[in-house]
Amino acid sequence: MTGHFKRLPTAPSLGDSADIVTLDFDSLSPACRGNSGGKFVVHALPLAHHSRYFRNKLNVLHARNEPYAITVPANFKPKVVQIFVDWVYIQSTMSGILPSNNDVSTSYMPPVSRITSVECWVFGDYIEAPRFQNDIVKLILNQQSPSPPWVGSLGSEHWASIPQESPLESLLLDSLCRYLLGSDRDKINEQLGKLPSHIAKNVAPLLLHSLVGHNKGGHTSLMKDENGFTWKIGDFDKYEVACDEDDDDREGAQDDDDDLPARVNPRVYQAPDNLF
Repeated sequence: MTGHFKRLPTAPSLGDSADIVTLDFDSLSPACRGNSGGKFVVHALPLAHHSRYFRNKLNVLHARNEPYAITVPANFKPKVVQIFVDWVYIQSTMSGILPSNNDVSTSYMPPVSRITSVECWVFGDYIEAPRFQNDIVKLILNQQSPSPPWVGSLGSEHWASIPQESPLESLLLDSLCRYLLGSDRDKINEQLGKLPSHIAKNVAPLLLHSLVGHNKGGHTSLMKDENGFTWKIGDFDKYEVACDEDDDDREGAQDDDDDLPARVNPRVYQAPDNLF
């Protein structure tokens, strides 16, 4: 369907429309709402431009002649939504100034922890904002250390929220392999025991190949140097989300505020004793 709000050829500036939308967190307790006070007031046009989810929501409200007010699912923290809103305003403020290939994430976004970056990518997936997701990927890549221990801190709730076989899962698997290859074997067994089964079952054989000193699978990320095998984290192109937003206004826009769909059943993998 064609609605009032559309994705435009270029990011709209703040002066292109006076329409305002309220993003509300009424389902959160006051202690969880943070500095936002439980809501954000955002220019509707740039918000709709960058997110198909919000575009569909706003078109439904516009067609009903209802106030532009959207409740954000309780699964998402206000600070994550704040980062997206800030990103939207960076895009709109710099519209016409930034070159098309500008790395907004490194040049203009404030520092964001890697764990929060994962939460931002998942939020971008939910609201269908692939360009935001890609800037978050760049942010994660630019923060990577030679042995990224942060990925070992991801909880089961994070892994459960990440779509299987997604670009983010691929990046995190590469990061996890790189981290674990620099760990002792007891640490590897301990870490595998904390992972959801589908993640552990992907990581365990890759680590086994490297630890026994050969690469049976021919994995392009497994590299050998004078110190043994190491795991290569790829370039941005390997983890880029396809931007297919030209397929703009799909039928079946969501009329109600939906909860975040369950992505993965976070079953805990029980690593056998002395796996390695």
